[in-house]
Amino acid sequence: MENDVLKAFDDLIKTHETAALVKKHKPELKIAFDAERIKDDAFAASYERQQTDGAWYITLSPRIIECGLTDYESFSTIVLHELGHIVHRLQAWGSPELRHSLNDQFLREYIAHDFVISCGWKTQLRNTLLRTEALREESGLAPGIGSKRLERLDATLNG
Repeated sequence: MENDVLKAFDDLIKTHETAALVKKHKPELKIAFDAERIKDDAFAASYERQQTDGAWYITLSPRIIECGLTDYESFSTIVLHELGHIVHRLQAWGSPELRHSLNDQFLREYIAHDFVISCGWKTQLRNTLLRTEALREESGLAPGIGSKRLERLDATLNG
């Protein structure tokens, strides 16, 4: 990964006080960040850990910078969404009833969205989903999972 991309992410993490935001919502977790281009043009990812201790990693894609999702609201929403995936994995590992949900992509995304909402970021999630879905459309991609979530968010915000 180019040094300028790593530096840009480091600057964003400092500027937006991302570590403090993560600590506010999940103080017991140690989170670290890295950067790489992610398959399927995703903006970020978190992966299952192979070790039992140490930091959980949130991988940030250069697409965040390329698509201009570097403002506080968008960047922080993306990070909270990935934190939601980590929290879901931890809960599912400890619960046989939830383990099946790790294999369902749509359910995983909704659970991560629900985590963002539980952090008090419902409007920010909506705004970020609007932007990312518009980016998908501009790129000629089919609507993503976010489009369905937008419909539900709009219904709850307006109803």
